[in-house]
Amino acid sequence: MYQYLSLGQLEEAKAIFKQAVDKKVDVFDLHQLRFPIAYLEGDAQEMERQSAWAAGKPQEYIFQLNKAGIAATHGQMKAARELYQQAFESARKAGLEGGAGNVAGVRGVAEYWLGDPAAAKSWSAQSLIVHHEEEVWPAGILALTGESAKAEKLITDFCTKRPKATVLQQIDIPPVRAAIEIKKGNPAAAVEALKVSEAVEGDTLLPTFYRGFAYLSMKSGREAAAEFKKVVDRKTTMVPSPLHSISRLELARSLALAGDSAGARAAYQDLFAVWKDADPDLPLLKQAKAEYAKLQ
Repeated sequence: MYQYLSLGQLEEAKAIFKQAVDKKVDVFDLHQLRFPIAYLEGDAQEMERQSAWAAGKPQEYIFQLNKAGIAATHGQMKAARELYQQAFESARKAGLEGGAGNVAGVRGVAEYWLGDPAAAKSWSAQSLIVHHEEEVWPAGILALTGESAKAEKLITDFCTKRPKATVLQQIDIPPVRAAIEIKKGNPAAAVEALKVSEAVEGDTLLPTFYRGFAYLSMKSGREAAAEFKKVVDRKTTMVPSPLHSISRLELARSLALAGDSAGARAAYQDLFAVWKDADPDLPLLKQAKAEYAKLQ
């Protein structure tokens, strides 16, 4: 199911789920994967069925986290914050500290890119504390909110402890290094730090997203647009994540910078379609509308 979902082959993934049901295989991973498939297909009833399966189980927080991600993706941060809080508390109540740390880190990402750096800093720091600093990826947001020294120390510690851990060295650490360099005003160094991720990043979003952001910081509009387009096109990767909708905004900005007004307008319109029910006072929505108006 996971491989078919990653490839965007939803019918094949659903067929595997049906086989599991027919064989009375009823494990969490199957339901966890069925939920994003239902989301991608706009099947609210199926999403509720999968959430209902998890009710009262230790993994319930995963479905609450997914619902928070959906709300954040659609610019509904008031609802998202309530759901993130529920997920965080559910994970802790179940004794799943790693799960709680993941929720805090994911919330930090949403808070930062949707316009609340102070909340992002707080939740990212809390994520690392709850994780007992056994995860590194939340440090990327920490770096962007002014805690580069903390992020650098964490990377150094991880490189010393686990120098040959492939996922860590090629997927998790490079975006943190990139965030540190971007914050320092060295976007070219950020692009260089992300080269190690190129061969393995198709299954994730962060390296591609940060490379786009680095190019945008360099005023390289076409290169940035190419990276953000990759994120937008990876609809079945890290579902649901607000990075998908944020990438639509950054794609629009990149195309505008590159002088492609028609492409930028189309990208803004795609974003507004996703954010049609967004919080009306969402600062980033107001900013995007102002940018779009200047293109007319």
